[in-house]
Amino acid sequence: MVSCWLLAFASTAIAVATASTPLTRVAFGSCNDQAKKQPLWPAIVARKPELWVWLGDNIYGDYRIVNASSFVPPFPFFRDAPPEMLAAKYRKQLAHPEYAKFRASTPIIGTWDDHDYGRNDGNKQYPFRKESQTLFLDFIQEPAQSPRRQQEGVYASHTYGEGAQAVKFILLDVRYHKDPYGTPNGDFLGRAQWAWLEHELATSTAAFNVIGSGVQVVPDDRWYGGENWARFPAVRLRLLDLLLRSSAKGIVLISGDVHFAEINQVVCGDARITEVTSSGMTHAWQQYVGVRAKLLPAWIFTLGNIFLPWHYRVDPWRFFAGLNFADIEFDWAASPPVATFRVRDVHGAAKLEQRVVSAPMPAGASAAATCTAPHEVHPVMYALQKLALSATVVSLVLCVPINVILALIVLKRILVRFVFGPEKPAPIKTAKLH
Repeated sequence: MVSCWLLAFASTAIAVATASTPLTRVAFGSCNDQAKKQPLWPAIVARKPELWVWLGDNIYGDYRIVNASSFVPPFPFFRDAPPEMLAAKYRKQLAHPEYAKFRASTPIIGTWDDHDYGRNDGNKQYPFRKESQTLFLDFIQEPAQSPRRQQEGVYASHTYGEGAQAVKFILLDVRYHKDPYGTPNGDFLGRAQWAWLEHELATSTAAFNVIGSGVQVVPDDRWYGGENWARFPAVRLRLLDLLLRSSAKGIVLISGDVHFAEINQVVCGDARITEVTSSGMTHAWQQYVGVRAKLLPAWIFTLGNIFLPWHYRVDPWRFFAGLNFADIEFDWAASPPVATFRVRDVHGAAKLEQRVVSAPMPAGASAAATCTAPHEVHPVMYALQKLALSATVVSLVLCVPINVILALIVLKRILVRFVFGPEKPAPIKTAKLH
């Protein structure tokens, strides 16, 4: 096991891309389906980022089969992608004209999530994880001799700039070593990656430490039960405790996965940990218009944002569910330096914004177990809000078949009237007078 840790540390030292010139602008994004239109690249290019960071679902490599078995637990809609399928989909993304041009002029780093890993909600049981790692590293042009190709998992760190103007990106792998959900004491990272992460934070002298995770870390209140670190509560607290105890400056989390963008924080005494989520480069919750099958989920998402408190958000009412990417601008003239995160739409317009100052965690930071949301809601009130949302969603879903039946009845009457003509009134019988 010690040798695994040493290999992880060695990969950090060699895989790091160091530049003497400080970064001024970085862009990042996630959830990019190679088979769909990719309208964000012109807006991304216009921002002139000096670095691009993939945060997962960089392609959609897994696939679905819907048949009778799909409706029997464990509901296997998604199937394991074999390596040749992943390779073909990576080639398709690499051949995208705008991405190919962007890739030729902009350094690219990143990590993966489930769909580019090869299995929806994938974990360490995915049978092609080694082959998938090779394909991913080829995709981001990892050098052939990089020790990152020898370790188990795609986690890595990259430092840009020097001294007081250095920025360190610590990219986690939440798939290769992830336990299946429901595993007692389940984990996302595995022992070697935890040791590596602790080392990266303990030895960092960067002004900003940007930690990338394929799934969200901060929120533990997701009504819809999606993937996030709260699915393994003890592991989420372990990560937060590690960040709170760290002397590293300017710690901020970035994540993807959820197909919308938001900015969350967790309050731990005098400390706040910020997470900026940008997700949905080719498909997002509220992009659907017209009568389409996905219009109903878009309505449900909108209702969720009306009913639920979303109390980890910096502003509970601020989110963006259209196609989006994000960028970071570093102001090195400020004292202390400031990093400004902005989520942007397909036109490059800023939709969300958050400033992070280069400073270590304050002395008054509390333990993770006592951390709270910025807008704490009483558990009873939260339960009532979820109940109200559930009732509304059920009513909405039930309305669909009822309205379909009513529409068919009306259509039948119209067709009958058109084919056979209007119904003739029954003759009125009159009694004969004697």
